Amino acid sequence: MPEDLAHFYVPGVEMAIVTCGSRERHWTAEEPIMNLCLIVPSEGMFVRRADGVEHVVDSVRAYVQIPGEVQQIAHPAGGDVCTAIKASEPIIGALGDPSRLHRAALIISPAVDLAHRILLARARDRAEDFELSERAANLVGGIVDTDPLVHSERTSRLDRRLAARVREAIEGDNPSTLVELAQVTGVSAYRLSRSFRRVTGLTVTRYRSQLRTRQALARLSQGDRNLAGIAADVGFADQAHLTRTLRAYSGQTPGALRAVLAPSP
Repeated sequence: MPEDLAHFYVPGVEMAIVTCGSRERHWTAEEPIMNLCLIVPSEGMFVRRADGVEHVVDSVRAYVQIPGEVQQIAHPAGGDVCTAIKASEPIIGALGDPSRLHRAALIISPAVDLAHRILLARARDRAEDFELSERAANLVGGIVDTDPLVHSERTSRLDRRLAARVREAIEGDNPSTLVELAQVTGVSAYRLSRSFRRVTGLTVTRYRSQLRTRQALARLSQGDRNLAGIAADVGFADQAHLTRTLRAYSGQTPGALRAVLAPSP
């Protein structure tokens, strides 16, 4: 069960921030899905099984819960933080068609990731409903309005399994080189890289960098001012490397990001 659940209601949109601290590798009990809901992770990783199909969920990819599905969750690498968003038809229109979103793998771009974090910060600061509705509509649309959508059916089962092993290894074992990652997953670096990009749409390098950047953003969102400590904890070479990466990712300095994302004193 989630350890913490925070709800925000604005016209046309319901949001719930779900924090789970579990490290349980076993599957949860089956849970029937009753409502269409976009799940946007911001921290951590877990594995989801829906109607017999498994996929890894982390802060690089979102997914949609479709009414009629039956899901189970496992946490092989620790807990996670996600935002569950239910947007009404007037908010996103035909983009919310369940047949269009079934088993779609939805990439969370850097711009969308930052928009997600700012939305949560503005909701926490009790911004006006009109602003929050607009931010939520743009966030949902920015995720699901992708053309073409990357569907798991377009890749082989072996590719999907290998990509899942890679993502779990990066989250858990945190290998420092591609060679180490290949050894952990038991395939060549070439096979690993090709399969991973085929499934996720990202190179392993870009995926790993985005994960570290989002971990740093999570720390800044909590008001952490120790940039050197953040850089060391999440795997950057030094504070300067962290600052350069955050500038390239968001166009802003760490201080500016903290001012936008961190709780008010």
